[in-house]
Formats: sequence, C-alpha cells, structure tokens
Amino acid sequence: MDISPDMVEQCRQNARQAGLPVSLYVQSMQALDLPRRYRTIIVPSSSFLHLTGREDARVALKRFRAHLAPGGQLAMSMRVFEPDPTAEQWELVEHAVRPGDGAEVQHWFRCTYDVPHQLQHTEDRYDVVLDGTVLESQSFAASPCMTWYSVTQAIALLVETGFGEVKCHADFTVEPAADGETSFIVLGRRPAAV
Repeated sequence: MDISPDMVEQCRQNARQAGLPVSLYVQSMQALDLPRRYRTIIVPSSSFLHLTGREDARVALKRFRAHLAPGGQLAMSMRVFEPDPTAEQWELVEHAVRPGDGAEVQHWFRCTYDVPHQLQHTEDRYDVVLDGTVLESQSFAASPCMTWYSVTQAIALLVETGFGEVKCHADFTVEPAADGETSFIVLGRRPAAV
C-alpha cells in the first residue's frame, strides 16, 4: 500500500518481472481500508514520519491496529533528526550529463529544522546547466516534510492508540532503545482479546 499511484505501479511491474503475485493498493495511511486483517504490518523507511500532523499519526495508527489480527504486530522504523545548520546551505547531491546537448542536470538539496515542533522542512532544486549558464531551474519544497518522535514519545503514541507490548529496538538491533537514539524500530501488538 502506498499513497503514490506511480510507486504502486512500479512495484506492480517489479513484481510481475519477478513472477510474484501481489495485492497492491493506493491509499493513505490515515484512510487504510483493506479487505483483510494481517499478522504483521511493516511501515518501512521512516514512512510514518511523513505524517507531520499528530492527529494524522493517531488516525493512521488506529487504522493499522484495526487491520491487525488479534495478537498481530506493527513494526515501524523511526529516526530522530539532528538539526545541522550546514544543511540549510544548498548541497549538490547528484548530477548527470543530458544526452543530446551535453548539459549537466544538477540536483541540489537543503533542509531546515523546527526543533520545538519536531519538524523537518526540505527543498529540492533541479538546474540544467550548459557552458556555465543555468538554462532552466525548478524548485520543490516540502514544508513540513517530516516529523520525528523520541523513543518515549513513540511508545506513548502507540499505547495511546491501543497497542500493547510496545517496545523499541535501537538502530535495527535487538538491543533496547532509549531516548537519545537517532534510529530505532518501534513494535506494538494488537491485544489478543479483542
């Protein structure tokens, strides 16, 4: 399930090429409405952190819980952003030469952090440069782009939305996570007695 039709279509093509049968859906986390219940729901790659509103986060967690079978488990990767003042400057993250005219296509990135509200704002810029002259430039801002939770906040949010046996593991290990971790997995279980 993904909110992007393009990403779902790419997954469908990849699965078809690999000979894998898949059921794919275009939905937001907050509107999750699938025809079955699951033993495990995995929310990878900090995807949950794109829900920058706390109420959207609560609604999504309740939808995940509703889609778990009794005793089923939710697993989400989380990260905590550490504000870096140098990230506010444009950084060239990738570039390539355009076939045909030899112009260089440059991808630039920068971000800022609203620490009191735990929000990251990002901006991407794409420049087409030929012989030192910018021929074309486009910018895309995501403001806010992502949020973050401390370990304590993530645990509290899952408990608040009805999950039990909530725990966090540090940086993709089996070691318990504590506040101060910048990368962790949060696990919560739908109670068996429903």
